[in-house]
Amino acid sequence: MWGDHIRQQVPLVAMAASGGAAAVIAYTLYRSQRRSLVTTNIQMLTETDFKESAKLAAAAFADGKAYEWFGGDVQWRQEQLEWFFEMNFREMQQRGNVCRVHRDDQGRMECFFMLQTSQTRLTKFHSLKLVAWHMLPKYGFSLVARVGRLVASIDRVNHSALEKVGLRFDDCLMLERMVVHPSKQGKGVGTRCLGSVLDVEQQSRPVLLNTQEERNVTFYKRLGFEVISVDIVEELGKNWTMIRRPRV
Repeated sequence: MWGDHIRQQVPLVAMAASGGAAAVIAYTLYRSQRRSLVTTNIQMLTETDFKESAKLAAAAFADGKAYEWFGGDVQWRQEQLEWFFEMNFREMQQRGNVCRVHRDDQGRMECFFMLQTSQTRLTKFHSLKLVAWHMLPKYGFSLVARVGRLVASIDRVNHSALEKVGLRFDDCLMLERMVVHPSKQGKGVGTRCLGSVLDVEQQSRPVLLNTQEERNVTFYKRLGFEVISVDIVEELGKNWTMIRRPRV
């Protein structure tokens, strides 16, 4: 696995230095090689991945605060979110390669997230049009109206939070649907996967995200995000808006 491969390289470096210098060099090599190995296993979403990634995301979000507005019990909500996320992922992927998956050595999906630019992001109008087109026949006007209020509320919160810190929404990358397989949580998979992609793709752009789970705030802080606003959002409740500033 990653650690076994990297540990074989560390002694070669350690022999060329001594004391604290050796430890620093060895640790730096370990981190860079481990991140490189993780990055090579991160792929863009393909046609065969949509259902699997939607199922993984639905299982993660069904019992969370972010989608309580969908109604029903957790099992029903998970079934509906699988359909909703698959539709959403397909639409987003048509606009650009924004969906990322990471698989282990056996090909099992471990991590999924979306990283969007201003060019691939849906506008508020397009989001509402898409929701109405797909969801109105299936769920009726009441749920579509709730989604519309949610989209509008999040849009206002994001623009307001960014204005306070002197940033523009269109200049940001947007991180969404970050999820790690339950069997891999707490093992550093999410940190390594997301961190490696951000280090390569963020460049001079801020990265914006919203979360409704306080435990997620600690996770994202480890990756260099900071809270720029805490708000009560209609249909969601308490929402943390976070930003990862460019590494310059």
